[in-house]
Amino acid sequence: MRLSVLFTILLLSQFLTAQRFSESAQSEVLADVFGSTVAFGDVDGDNDLDVLITGQNEFLQGITKLYLNDGNGNYTELADTPFQDLWASAAAFADIDNDGDSDLLFSGRRDNLDPSSVFTKLYINIGDGEFIEDARIPFADILSTFDLADVDGDGDLDILLSGRSTTGFSATKLYLNDGTGAYEELRITPFPNFGGSSTAFADVDGDGDLDVIMSGAITILDLVTKLYINDGMGNYTEANENPFTGLTLSSVAFSDIDGDNDPDVLISGYGAPGIGITNLYVNDGMGNFSKIPAPFSQMYEGDIAFSDVDGDNDEDVVLSGIFSQGGMATELYINDGSGTFRRVSFSTFLNVRSSDISFADVDGDNDDDVIISGQDETFGPATKLYINERIKNPINGTEEGCQLSLTPYPNPGPSGTLNVDYNSTKQGGSLLLSIYDSKGALISQQQQQTSAVIGLQTLEIGTKTLPPGNYIVELTHGPCKGVAKFVVF
Repeated sequence: MRLSVLFTILLLSQFLTAQRFSESAQSEVLADVFGSTVAFGDVDGDNDLDVLITGQNEFLQGITKLYLNDGNGNYTELADTPFQDLWASAAAFADIDNDGDSDLLFSGRRDNLDPSSVFTKLYINIGDGEFIEDARIPFADILSTFDLADVDGDGDLDILLSGRSTTGFSATKLYLNDGTGAYEELRITPFPNFGGSSTAFADVDGDGDLDVIMSGAITILDLVTKLYINDGMGNYTEANENPFTGLTLSSVAFSDIDGDNDPDVLISGYGAPGIGITNLYVNDGMGNFSKIPAPFSQMYEGDIAFSDVDGDNDEDVVLSGIFSQGGMATELYINDGSGTFRRVSFSTFLNVRSSDISFADVDGDNDDDVIISGQDETFGPATKLYINERIKNPINGTEEGCQLSLTPYPNPGPSGTLNVDYNSTKQGGSLLLSIYDSKGALISQQQQQTSAVIGLQTLEIGTKTLPPGNYIVELTHGPCKGVAKFVVF
């Protein structure tokens, strides 16, 4: 029985996951852009996620549009905002002044022919989505990437800017927030001046403060990716060990991919003329990273975004960009919970470069939808909203609300007896227990009668005949199913 039930489930899961997202009719409402940024935030305080979209349109003009959500994922453009039309832009909503609403940090270029038209501005939300420019802030005008994080542990959001200045030179600036949204530049930092850069914050060494990875070009020939460790007060020191490949036109994203409660990192970008690189690095919990094999396509000039798209409590990932061999793609990879990813072959996502990928629950159904924008295969701008349909759980193919959570133990354990705990949702009846090897071949199968009691149940499975290796146990009880991995040593 080599084409086992599990193998069929895996094939089905690939199809279901591909269909999990469907394009929303709201795609027609949203502005088509590339060289873009999509930023979600509840700007009007009605507990749903509004969205700002900025970038270049089909006429190579910068545009900026704010759309209000009705709570069901239907968007209406808000007219008469104070935001300038920008391209090659970056934007992020955050509560900068600690008054409980979403302010906006915003940077980009007004005129694609005038390098001096670059600016960085902060807009303060004064309620109901009405914004005013905060003229107090002396931010450097940088065509930038930026991140907001509490770097000095005082409970407010500081700002790291990195990119090209109005003079054409690279610049990196760190600004500390005084708690009211007033900022002052921290003049002495170890950060190099980057262009074509990407940055990301995370507590990589488990000491309760935010460290940072920065990737970009110091010069045309000097591409670097560096990790800086925070002392808890916003003072950074470059990490001694650096396994990271230097990249530009890059994207950096942290996620705990393997469930060990520390942030791992995925980095994608331009490594040399015509060469895209996508590397996955796992963290040992102390901020030491090592590159591991991963199935990701080698891409640059794109974006990375993590989200638990299939509701199995691990982080999946979407990548976009240009292939080294030419062409472009947007690809969805599903995580099995241990940091092993599988590419979905039939993704319905728009293939884009110069892109932005942003996850958010736009329709209030407790799963993450996604907006993808960028330059499509016709070289025109495009923006698409995809709704997560929550069709079925891709792990076991069962309807939502009818999946069994299995806990096998001892795991890992010696051959002999494996206990499996699960919560029964059905009184009495028979259940089917199946064991598969790591390749999906059925090893054994047995039926058992269950207790009439609803709630926690424990089953015993004989494993004396199993050689050391990785296995999967599958439990079917009426319409409900569950699967779990176990290891025999």
